[in-house]
Amino acid sequence: MPTTPGEVDLPGVVEEAQAIQAAVTAPHEVQILAEPSAEKVLSRLPDYTIAHFACHGSSDMLDPSNSFLALHRKSDSAPDHLTVQRISESNLGQAWLAYLSACSTAENRVSELADEALHLASGFQVAGFAHTVASMWPSSDDICAQVASVFYRELIVKGEFREGNRAVAAAIHSAVKEVRTQHAERPHQWAQVVHFGA
Repeated sequence: MPTTPGEVDLPGVVEEAQAIQAAVTAPHEVQILAEPSAEKVLSRLPDYTIAHFACHGSSDMLDPSNSFLALHRKSDSAPDHLTVQRISESNLGQAWLAYLSACSTAENRVSELADEALHLASGFQVAGFAHTVASMWPSSDDICAQVASVFYRELIVKGEFREGNRAVAAAIHSAVKEVRTQHAERPHQWAQVVHFGA
C-alpha cells in the first residue's frame, strides 16, 4: 500500500508491484488488493500460494501477538491492523510464500520473550506458509523495493517459478547480495532481510 492513513507514504510499493507484475506471466496471475482491510486480506489468502505485502509493519513492544501489518479500514481514517494473532489463527493449506516487505516483520521487541520467535513472520508460518521473507528491524522503502525486484527476478525464470524449497532461500540470498554490492555502506538497510522456512 503506497498510502496508509496516519503513516508516511511508501512510493517504493508501486515499484515493487511493477517488478512482480513484470516477473509473473501466464498461466500465473497477480492480484493486487488496493487499500485492503485486514478482513479482505484474510478472506483472500486461502485463494493464493504466494502473498506479497508491501506496507507498513510494526512490532508491539508489550505483546508480540499484537504486532501488525498496517492496512486500510474503509470506515474511517485509521489504519486496519492485521495482527500476528489473527494471521496465526488462519489455516492456509496451499500457502507457499509470504513476502513481508514491511518494517519489523521478524522483530520481537519484548525483552522477556527475546529468545522466542513471536513475530509476523512466524505468524504466517503458523498459518501454513512454508516460507516467509521478512525484516528484522525498520526498513528503507527504496531498499525494500530493490530487494523485492531482484528476489522475483531470481525466483521466476522465463515465466516459471524455480522448483524446490531451496529456491526461495537462494532467491533472497541473491537479492540481498546484489543490493549489498550497490549499498555496502548502508548495511542497516539491507542486512535485516531474512528468510524463514525449509
